[in-house]
Amino acid sequence: MRRVQRVLGVLSALLLAIGLVAPTVGFDGPQISYVTIGSATVDRGGNVRVVGTVWCSQPMDVQFGAQVQQVVGRTVTLRGGFGGWQACNGTTPWEGWARADSGKFTSGWATIDAWFEGAFWCDDPNDPNTCGPHAKGGTSAYMKLVRAR
Repeated sequence: MRRVQRVLGVLSALLLAIGLVAPTVGFDGPQISYVTIGSATVDRGGNVRVVGTVWCSQPMDVQFGAQVQQVVGRTVTLRGGFGGWQACNGTTPWEGWARADSGKFTSGWATIDAWFEGAFWCDDPNDPNTCGPHAKGGTSAYMKLVRAR
């Protein structure tokens, strides 16, 4: 089942990238969808490079972040993450580096969660509680971290 999900995820990302399909738009506002995690490699220092794509329905700056978790042994879970901002328009590649809070990541299985938020504005300019992202997207993947060459 996991292999089928992975194949479908890669296939949909490939079709989006070459422009054969486009996500459907359910309303007129901005959208973020088709967040993919394409690969994750670990370097000699134990840092993980995560690469993927995201689709935005219109040009916008997006805030993004990712969390990597890897169980080592029976009781130790390594965690690390990254985040930032980037411009998004259509299918857009993204990447980042995660360093474990303690210890080092190694090749093996890990869970990676990625999220994106964009289209920031205030519904009521006089009320800061109405300000925030109006487009969101994210994904999770359980995948093998491979040693970078």
